[in-house]
Amino acid sequence: MDTDGLNPLSLPVDRQALQALLRAALEERDRERQRAEQQARRADDLHVENLRLQLELDRYKKWYYGPRADRLQSSGDLAQMLLNFAEEMDRKPVNPDDRTPPSNSMVDGSGVCAGRLLCHFCSVSHGSEFGQ
Repeated sequence: MDTDGLNPLSLPVDRQALQALLRAALEERDRERQRAEQQARRADDLHVENLRLQLELDRYKKWYYGPRADRLQSSGDLAQMLLNFAEEMDRKPVNPDDRTPPSNSMVDGSGVCAGRLLCHFCSVSHGSEFGQ
């Protein structure tokens, strides 16, 4: 039983048509190979660019953090170093001259804090939900 119209894998019987079909398949294969090679080159270029940027970042870390930068292997190490720095700063006493006395300028005529973000940290109690 002949099922040429139903079978998608049926090949033409004519030699010219077979050659044209084969040429088209070979051209498509060559295009795909060329595209794959271009993508591989692009991936290699991006990898080299990534390495260059990583080296530049390491140089900036070394410049900014000094010898400690050699010990920083990950962003977690950097975060830990910053946390340690903050803890050291918290342990140091605060010079009384460096503190600014709370002023009533934070409170407007209605008794509502003019700077709501700062109000939480000030020691002025003015009845606002953020005051202390």
